[in-house]
Amino acid sequence: MRTFALVIFASFLSIAAGDLGNIAKAIDRAAKLKDILDQANKVIKQATGDKGSIVVQGRRLRYEVEGGFYKWEWRYTGRAWDDQSGTRVSSKHWDSRDGAREHALEDLIKELQKLGVLENENSDRDEL
Repeated sequence: MRTFALVIFASFLSIAAGDLGNIAKAIDRAAKLKDILDQANKVIKQATGDKGSIVVQGRRLRYEVEGGFYKWEWRYTGRAWDDQSGTRVSSKHWDSRDGAREHALEDLIKELQKLGVLENENSDRDEL
């Protein structure tokens, strides 16, 4: 009876070892696919993105826009910041790159006005 149990146990280990090999291969393939998708995502973000700065009341405000999928639809996220004060804002899920940029900059200007860093008047902005 003991020999029979050992044969069954050995068979189980053999099957499990074979399955582990297949599982390891599947994990390796998934990791390679993830790397390919990550690289493709970087290329897409670089191709659809935008960076720059504007000057408002003598302060240089920087911005960055990148595209990506959100709920299976292509959307843009804009980020804007003021290096002098360290203030940063983000504006997400816009249909266009320009919309994301404009909303992020608008939100940053409003935040800087609340902080008293910028005056509350409509100032001219020079895009750089």
